[in-house]
Amino acid sequence: MPRIQLKGLDDTVFVLNRLTDKSEGVIKRAIYDGAGILADAVRANIDTIKTGGPSDWERRRRETQKAGLRAGLTTFDIKEGGVGFDGYNELGQANRMIARVFNSGTSFSSRQPFFERAIRSARYAARQKVLSEIEDEIDKLTKG
Repeated sequence: MPRIQLKGLDDTVFVLNRLTDKSEGVIKRAIYDGAGILADAVRANIDTIKTGGPSDWERRRRETQKAGLRAGLTTFDIKEGGVGFDGYNELGQANRMIARVFNSGTSFSSRQPFFERAIRSARYAARQKVLSEIEDEIDKLTKG
């Protein structure tokens, strides 16, 4: 955690006021940077989804679903939960539903936890990015 060392009460009050005024923007930027790292990891893991099937029709359908996941990957507002899927694929299926089907599996589709693996592998890097961004901004605000 960053340390703030100040001398005198006036300096302390001044710095705390600056931190209070700018804290919401700093936190949002840092969280979106962390969400970007998570989204990159999920995007890379979408390519690991197996699309083979018993028929050529099934393979094409899964490829279309996979393309819809690539196109629908987005970072939501912080209140919505961060990284997820939005919209529909070419077959009219909700990308969130398709992501759940691939991630959890169904009676006719094997489990391929691409989302869980991506979040698990990128969580530490995202957390470090968020912390470093917040620390840098606090240093800028306290020194400038």
